[in-house]
Amino acid sequence: MLQAIRTRVLPGISVNGNYRVAVFACQGKFHKVFSVPSAYGRQGAHTEACRKAIPLLGDGWKRDYAGGAFDGDVFWVGMDARTPHTDLQDLVVNWIGGS
Repeated sequence: MLQAIRTRVLPGISVNGNYRVAVFACQGKFHKVFSVPSAYGRQGAHTEACRKAIPLLGDGWKRDYAGGAFDGDVFWVGMDARTPHTDLQDLVVNWIGGS
């Protein structure tokens, strides 16, 4: 089954200088907003929010993810051993191995 996570940076920055990033998964059944320091930048905020969400989704979601942007959101798709390597290192969440 295809496992996908969607991240969206919400408008504005908090008083602490953090982005608010919404994460959606499990066909809309999982929805959480994470606070991510603006030092990560907008693209890095997507990656960090995805990384924070993975442990909350359960053991079946702990894998590496590759992401692609569409209309301001980033869609993350789970990779396995058969997935070809990507050169988009800034859009890869490496989870396997605890990184």
